[in-house]
Amino acid sequence: MLQPSQPWEAVFAFLLCLPVASLSASPLALCPATSPCYCEGDTIHCDHMQLDKPPQFVPMHSSWVTLDATDNFIASLKRGDFRNANVQVLNLSRNEIESIDTGSFSSLSMVHTLDLSYNNLHNLSAGVLAGLERLRYLYVKYNALHQVDPGAFHGPSDLTLLDMTGNSLEAIPRPSLQYIPRLRHLLLRDNQLRTIGSYAFSDLERLEYLDLGLNGPSLVLDSQAFCGLAPRVQPLEDGVLEWQGLFTLLLDHNGLSTVTPCLTALIWTLKYVDLSGNPLHCDCAVYSLIQSRSGVNFPGAQCSTPGRLAGKYLQRLSPLDCPQGNTSRQCEERTCQRRTVGALSESSPAPSPPTLSPNLFAALVMLHLLLAWRHVDPVQPSL
Repeated sequence: MLQPSQPWEAVFAFLLCLPVASLSASPLALCPATSPCYCEGDTIHCDHMQLDKPPQFVPMHSSWVTLDATDNFIASLKRGDFRNANVQVLNLSRNEIESIDTGSFSSLSMVHTLDLSYNNLHNLSAGVLAGLERLRYLYVKYNALHQVDPGAFHGPSDLTLLDMTGNSLEAIPRPSLQYIPRLRHLLLRDNQLRTIGSYAFSDLERLEYLDLGLNGPSLVLDSQAFCGLAPRVQPLEDGVLEWQGLFTLLLDHNGLSTVTPCLTALIWTLKYVDLSGNPLHCDCAVYSLIQSRSGVNFPGAQCSTPGRLAGKYLQRLSPLDCPQGNTSRQCEERTCQRRTVGALSESSPAPSPPTLSPNLFAALVMLHLLLAWRHVDPVQPSL
């Protein structure tokens, strides 16, 4: 038998004896999820697999971006289901999920996006998101939610988008919103909201986009519903200051006949307000919306009453459409002052001190000049 003369010849001879399959490792061998799931690119594919529970994962040092488990028959999530699933995006939409145990996501500390849309969830219980410290985008669209427990959003304090479109919520889940103060986008469209009370969103100081559209023809909107969303100054790099606040507000198709005229005056960062599909009564209060902030866009909003303005677009109203002797400016001042006082009484900051009237100020100035001319001290110390 011939002996190899060089070490590399021995290595080459050994490789020739190996099966071809072992030289080209299959991508499936590197996938952390058990069969029938497979990996492709940066995604673990478990979609359309007729799974009735989440797949199991083997420990691996490598990380994956997305776990796609859509369009299966998963009915519940239990603690430990996603152990060793080192992913950043978890898509569980279009399943049959009815319940989620506390701690189901406890091992998913890297997840920043969670999609639970198109399932059968009726309630979000306290602690359901425990372990998702880096979660920023949460989609719970088109479930059957009618209740959100006060501690449901406790944990992911950096959440910036919450989409609960298409559920059965009858009230704003305000107690739970206090745990996500950095939220910028809130979508409650196509629910069954009945009343939006005063200061409903006051815990969301960074809110920029609010969708409350399509909640039925009998929504009651409190005149102070948006109090607490006043613009604020946000410091940027290099000492630059920037005004931030609510930019987009959707209130379409809610049966609203009027909206507080303070809306665009107090939240002057607004650029887009959708009031379309509402039977608006175009009096001076409604006209104040467009007069106080002319830069706001009201797409498709039309007057329903009075008859002489029926069908007229809101942005085409003129001062002549406001009743004589009750201008929009007067209406705005009277309404906003009254409600601002009420708002201050419910909030922590104290009202600003009263200002002196011009006549009183002039009298004090004259007295000061007279005393200075006579060199008389206004207050003499007693002996």
